[in-house]
Amino acid sequence: MLTGRGMVIAMVMALGSTPIQAAASPAAESTLMGVVTAAEYGLSLSRVSLTLRSESNHAFIQVRATDHRGAFRFDELPAGIYSLEATRAGFERTTVEPILVLEGTTRSEHVTLQSSHTKPRSS
Repeated sequence: MLTGRGMVIAMVMALGSTPIQAAASPAAESTLMGVVTAAEYGLSLSRVSLTLRSESNHAFIQVRATDHRGAFRFDELPAGIYSLEATRAGFERTTVEPILVLEGTTRSEHVTLQSSHTKPRSS
C-alpha cells in the first residue's frame, strides 16, 4: 500500500495517463459577398449602404458600403438566415431575404436597385 509521497506520485501518474477530451472546435465562420447594380442600366453602384441582420432575432450584425465597383463583403458570419437591406439616394430601398448562409461557406448575392425617379411617359 502506498502512503505519503508514494501516493501523490501514483495519483499524478494516473492523472497524466487519463485521456483528456479535446475542447470542441469553434464553428467555421462564413462570408457573404456580392455586387449591387442599378436595374435601369445594369451598372454597378458605389456608396450603397448595406445593413445585414440575423433573421432569427433581427439583431443588428454588420453595416458596410459598396466599393467603387459596387462590390461588398461581410466576413466572420455565423451560419444562419439573414436579411440584407440596401439603400442609396435616388434609389428605392431594397431588402433581400431570406439569405441562407451555411457554416464555413462563401455565399454570393446580386442586389438590384430600382431608381426612385419616375420617368415621364411619352405619348
